[in-house]
Amino acid sequence: MIIERLKSGVITVGQGRGFVVEGAGERLVITAAHCLPSLPSALASFGLAARTYGPLLARRGEEPRTWAACRFVDPIADIAVLGSPDNPHADDYNALMATATALTFGDSVRHPVNFWLPARLLSLDDRWFSCTIRHYGGPLWITLAVVAALGAALAAAYFLRLLRRVTHGPATPTVARLAPAGLAGAELVSWGPLILLALALGMLPALVLDLSAGAAQALAGVVAR
Repeated sequence: MIIERLKSGVITVGQGRGFVVEGAGERLVITAAHCLPSLPSALASFGLAARTYGPLLARRGEEPRTWAACRFVDPIADIAVLGSPDNPHADDYNALMATATALTFGDSVRHPVNFWLPARLLSLDDRWFSCTIRHYGGPLWITLAVVAALGAALAAAYFLRLLRRVTHGPATPTVARLAPAGLAGAELVSWGPLILLALALGMLPALVLDLSAGAAQALAGVVAR
């Protein structure tokens, strides 16, 4: 049966499983985020090596011995996408992908709207069982996202106008008579550290994100259960 041949598309990922799909120029593995040993750093400048894990992959039922690179991860939705790592592990990854059957997405998944679909899941003891896929989305969610983005833009504009009126712009005649020319020492002391901190966090967000990585992983573990 065709459905039995699809079993080779399900592989071992850490202590769990994932399935192989055709990506843009390579085969990818879709799995649960909690199958990764740890979440990758949010700082993209760390490069692919910081997002490479291994040994992580193997044929279903075998011990992991192949490395993979994390291309995308969402710990809240508990989903991760793995791809080929750099050398010297790329050949092992490609060899494993060559033994797997790439699963395809149906039109309902490629163009998602609200739908219910019958599906099959492969249990941990290699038995197929029936289930139902439910997806809630479509135009309503897109509309709500646009409204939320518009609200954020209006709030930012209001805040900038408030900031300009309170701390920026030309001084009134009364303030001009009181304040000395140029920046006062108190202004430099109060605003200087805030500006430097904002620049540091903008250039090195990992200073804060790495501190919250443990909490994010703990939250992802709770959500995944």
